[in-house]
Amino acid sequence: MPFQVEGYTSVEDFEAVVAYMRTVFPIAAICRWLCVNRPPPDAMLETREFSLQAHGRDFVYTKRYISGRSARELLDSMKTHKLFRVDIGAVYNVPPSQSKLYQEYSPVYKELVFDIDIDRYDGTRQCCTGKMSCTRCWCLVTTAVRALNHLLIHVFGYHDILWVYSGSKGFHCWVSDDAARYLTETQRRHLCEYLWLGSSEMPDVDQNSVFGWFVDEILAPFFFGRYADDHPICATNAIISALSTANPADYGRFMPVDKADPRAAGVATQLLKQARDWYYSRCVCSERRAITEAIMRTVWPRVDTGVTTSLKHTLKAPFCVHPRTQRLCLPVDPATVDAFDPSKVPRWLRHGCTDVAAFDAAVSRFMEYTNTL
Repeated sequence: MPFQVEGYTSVEDFEAVVAYMRTVFPIAAICRWLCVNRPPPDAMLETREFSLQAHGRDFVYTKRYISGRSARELLDSMKTHKLFRVDIGAVYNVPPSQSKLYQEYSPVYKELVFDIDIDRYDGTRQCCTGKMSCTRCWCLVTTAVRALNHLLIHVFGYHDILWVYSGSKGFHCWVSDDAARYLTETQRRHLCEYLWLGSSEMPDVDQNSVFGWFVDEILAPFFFGRYADDHPICATNAIISALSTANPADYGRFMPVDKADPRAAGVATQLLKQARDWYYSRCVCSERRAITEAIMRTVWPRVDTGVTTSLKHTLKAPFCVHPRTQRLCLPVDPATVDAFDPSKVPRWLRHGCTDVAAFDAAVSRFMEYTNTL
């Protein structure tokens, strides 16, 4: 029977990842991050859920509700499986590994997490679709990281924020502030709605509001700059749609631009220039409001709200290896994320890490980050 683990193309590459998880995966640093400033730390770790994905004799299985009193105990549990991925879940009222012994078993808290993927921007990019990405569209997710990071800090006052490259399509965000950890599922849903993450009701974008400043300073420069340069047809059609909806009497006759039309580039250039002039004129007019809506509907951060709102949802741990790309899921700095190039991320292959120095540096930065918490 041919080797079958989704994403892996050879037994050798898969076995290399299994060996990595058993001997190199920094489980002690991850446990320290999860427990720092949460007294008593051992008790917090003992009631934390870990989920393992492993390969059996001829099948792949997921083992949930793993827990341990220490990083060493967790590592010993991991070594009993042919493990290739670890997910992190909530802290429960009882040890997850003993949950069947208790009548009441429920999550107490979990980090506030966000999952940003490039495939959520299909329809607003001209180059790729699905899980595929390139330098032209990758800027959509890096801008989303900068934008969401700004909102979390300046709207909610969070500061214990860790961003991690997912290994393939985007980024994961872990917010560890106590005020975020103890949010209920209802509160997490309201937070998503307030930030217009998956909500249909657009927030107030008055120029004096926090969202107005946010659009002016972060989203609009990106939309009229790199996004319009790389995706002019998508940007133009977003503006046409917003204008025709807001003022059908004047703009209802406008039709979407077809990129196959030889006149498309000229039309896009002209309309984008006019839209830029309207937006930066600061006039209170239907055109500016419509263009603001077009910007928001096109490049506003897009997340999987189910991942954020559910306390029982697990999320891939930092430093795992993505099966399709075999890239390591390393922490990233949101301040420099615009320069992040996923093609240069170290990979873990049959011969080991493709860039040991970069991997060691990422682990060191992660440990330094935990020292600041």
